[in-house]
Amino acid sequence: MEQEAWLRMWREEIPASNESTTSFSLTRLYGDVEEIRQKLHLNNIFTIAQRTIDGMSTFFTAVKLVNGARLLSELKIGSDRTSAFLATKSISLDFVGAFETAFSQVLNSRPS
Repeated sequence: MEQEAWLRMWREEIPASNESTTSFSLTRLYGDVEEIRQKLHLNNIFTIAQRTIDGMSTFFTAVKLVNGARLLSELKIGSDRTSAFLATKSISLDFVGAFETAFSQVLNSRPS
């Protein structure tokens, strides 16, 4: 997914009422943010863009499920890399809770 398409979906196509937020602790220690990006990629969570915003590493990600549903997310990692904040948007809300749980499990799982 291209950055422009991600932005259009996040800002225009998916209503704000379809946004869910959660936070969780990172129990696995990461050496740097590139290691986090690689961990996401290995688990089919694709980074569309990556920025540092207000001192937090921010990943803009996308997932496409086998049924075609797309889940967009904004992951913010604290500077100490022990806390995470996840905002998720999707047209279909049926999978958001499971996605948030899986996202946390991926980041807290042992190295691949």
